[in-house]
Amino acid sequence: PVLFRSWVAKITRWRTLMALSMFMMASALLLLSCLHPNLVRTHLLCCNQATLMSGSRHFLGIRDYEYARENGNIRYKHTKRYLPHCIIVGVRKAGTRALIEFLNLHPSIQAHKREMHFFDDDDNYSLGLEWYRKRMPFSFSDQLTIEKTPAYFIGEKVPERIYNMNKTIKLLLVVRDPTERAISDYTQIHSNRLERNKFHDRFEDLVLDPDTGDVRRSYNAIRRSLYPRHMERWLRWFPLEQFHIVSGENLVLRPWEELAKVEDFLGIDHKLKRSNFFYNETRGFYCV
Repeated sequence: PVLFRSWVAKITRWRTLMALSMFMMASALLLLSCLHPNLVRTHLLCCNQATLMSGSRHFLGIRDYEYARENGNIRYKHTKRYLPHCIIVGVRKAGTRALIEFLNLHPSIQAHKREMHFFDDDDNYSLGLEWYRKRMPFSFSDQLTIEKTPAYFIGEKVPERIYNMNKTIKLLLVVRDPTERAISDYTQIHSNRLERNKFHDRFEDLVLDPDTGDVRRSYNAIRRSLYPRHMERWLRWFPLEQFHIVSGENLVLRPWEELAKVEDFLGIDHKLKRSNFFYNETRGFYCV
């Protein structure tokens, strides 16, 4: 008992000293951050989320910590901004956001998470490819840069513009049941309008012509679901071999299967496996 009490006392003293040391270090760092915030951010914290690589690279142990300065920001050494090697061109409300979030975990991929709307917006396109390139994420020379803008799929000028940038580019297209996609499209817009206390017509009133009962193909939610019409335009510029079609339904049910096919299409190693995913009971789909 005496030996036990002595051992406990030593452990307690050790934990107290450790806690005190950590408190003193935290206090010193806080004081330093107040006096010299730039010094702390640049040389101690080593993080700038706007320009650093995804945290998944560090988590996977792919790259050592090496940084370089550019315009006052911090980034990995030996990285630069590239024009995209692959573009997710659509389709809206089919799973494009989930796809790019999953792909961005792959060590061979750097993904631009925001929709650029470069090729479908005349004002953006007029700014030129250099403007576009400078908005891509930093990446290593052996990584693929990927951009996602679902509106590209239905853009009249988009296929030709992308072809003029890179006629060998790889294109990813996520599709789901066209009727379910149209309803999901309407539901999102409907909810947004109700949140702003704005009136919005019923789905059936927007979709069906009251005189003929025919489906209004000009209604945006329906127009986006007319996959063959838009695909025909894309195939005037790119061969089918440059496309990979992702099943939006299976991306929800078994995302690792769809991602393995994408990895094969892009020619990169299989890194995104079943063990990377867990089923979120609350949300009703798989997460990482």
